[in-house]
Amino acid sequence: MALVGTILGSLGLITALIITLAFSSFMAGFDSTQAKAPDSSTSASETPDAEAPAITEEPTAVPPPAPAAPDLSTFAPTDERTFALIAKDPDAYIGTNLIVFGSITQLDSATGRCNMLVSAGAAQTEFSYDYGQNTLATSGDGESDCPIFDPLVEGDHVKMWVTILGSYSYDTQIGGNTTVPLFEVLQAELLPAQEY
Repeated sequence: MALVGTILGSLGLITALIITLAFSSFMAGFDSTQAKAPDSSTSASETPDAEAPAITEEPTAVPPPAPAAPDLSTFAPTDERTFALIAKDPDAYIGTNLIVFGSITQLDSATGRCNMLVSAGAAQTEFSYDYGQNTLATSGDGESDCPIFDPLVEGDHVKMWVTILGSYSYDTQIGGNTTVPLFEVLQAELLPAQEY
């Protein structure tokens, strides 16, 4: 029994020695690779073979340029037939610039300060009832900022430089629904008052 204990103790000692030597050589190799690797706290300028990282800055948001106002000298009156075609299918003429004449039939709290109903036509008339086409005109932001409409009131006779925005449907005061041409007014000029 004593002999067996001595042999097993010697084998355990030799095994422990081999494991310790193997672990020591492994750790020595691991330390040498760590020494070659650059320290993560060093900057790119301290490591000569490392490429400098690209510096990317957040792009500064540049607001888009405001759209240029149309040249009003390019607007021209149209004839009655063309105006009738526009009234028939306003969506086919979206973006068309022209000069129209009319009488403001509604500009109050119901329409809002930046929208108005206008009986309009292609040419200036002597009597307001000669303007046969009901239209909706808008200006500015369409809600509260529309300096072009500030001097205008219901009943005014006007000449307007407009861009056609298409058709617009709304409920009438008598309970029906109607679709009319929608104009964006870029400039308005008061004309002499008309007889009704």
